[in-house]
Amino acid sequence: MGKGNSRPGKNDYGFTLVELLVTVMIIGILMMLAIPGYYRVKLRTEEKKAITALYDMYRANKAYFIDYQSYAPDSARLEDYEDFPSTAMDDGDWMYFYDGGDATSFTAHADHMDPYGGTSDGIQIQIDQNGTITRVNWPY
Repeated sequence: MGKGNSRPGKNDYGFTLVELLVTVMIIGILMMLAIPGYYRVKLRTEEKKAITALYDMYRANKAYFIDYQSYAPDSARLEDYEDFPSTAMDDGDWMYFYDGGDATSFTAHADHMDPYGGTSDGIQIQIDQNGTITRVNWPY
């Protein structure tokens, strides 16, 4: 609390406008540093959930391949092996798609959902018949 512009004989209580502005600026700078870090940690946590679901699809497809010597042409054929619906599955953070398979390969992917709009924000994780994980448009 400064007393620089006080009138003589008057008590100086409270903060000056400059002190309040400096405090608000410091809080703003700290928020600028903290929010991207929080988003990174949150996305990494959600990534683990998506990879687990994609590996479930991968294991179901491997079991299907053992039975039929071909990968499942659509996710409806995998329902006997895993509890994935035949249409897109949405867990709130990711929407999962089985892109199809043939005698030698298959692919599946998960689209990250924008928490504010409910649509894909372009971040994607893919898996193939070898269990290879590929990240598309990954921000980190």
